[in-house]
Amino acid sequence: PLKSESVSLNGVEQARFSKATSSFDQEKFGVSLAIDGDEGGHSGWAVAPKLGINHHAILELASPFKSRDLSFTLKQTYGELQLGRFRILVTNQPLPLRSIPIEIAEILKARQETIAVAESSAGGLISAALLSVEGASAYYVSGAVVYTQHARRTLTNIEDHDMSDIRSASEPYAALLALRTREHAHADWGLAETGASGPTGNRYGDAPGHTCLAVSSRTMPSLDRATTLETAQSERVDNMQAFAMAALNALLATLKSATH
Repeated sequence: PLKSESVSLNGVEQARFSKATSSFDQEKFGVSLAIDGDEGGHSGWAVAPKLGINHHAILELASPFKSRDLSFTLKQTYGELQLGRFRILVTNQPLPLRSIPIEIAEILKARQETIAVAESSAGGLISAALLSVEGASAYYVSGAVVYTQHARRTLTNIEDHDMSDIRSASEPYAALLALRTREHAHADWGLAETGASGPTGNRYGDAPGHTCLAVSSRTMPSLDRATTLETAQSERVDNMQAFAMAALNALLATLKSATH
């Protein structure tokens, strides 16, 4: 495996990777060494001491393939060890919903902190992404799809009088939703999403592809943030994925700010 752009070798397009993430890395043998171009015996991905359990690595191509025919070659440079059982999955779908949660999990675990999520138009994709990482119970407290007024009242403790000056699918509501979700779950962080996934807009006049996102911190309220995303598209599923990715990116950026 090599890095940077794809090249053609004897008429065959050769894969080159730009990024690698994994569920676990052995010290000094991180997954990035699997794509550094060094085929020597002291460069590669390893997972000791967590042997005998499932692991996964995600390798992202620097550029898309033009060909539909793929072949794979795996090299084991330590003769006394075995690769074990494995499977290879290939997708042309965006990968951030898998790679970003791994980075979030690493930070939350290192800080021994927890997260609670409330989402509406993303339909549970944010929570699903965070729960896709092995050991998510160490940092994930709870998640709710707040899709109706009844759900808002029962799942977040946001009453009608709290909404007297604000509306759904707005930055003030997203900020309140993140705060109350965090408080209700006794978590260190709250993450909220509220918008209109499509194919039509909402009753407030927001276009499909509109959503507001917010992050709330228990110990560092100065890092609290609320932002608006406009995808300018009406495809419902695409918008749901875009909303989830934007929310995860907002959370990751805030966690990195808290860490530095």
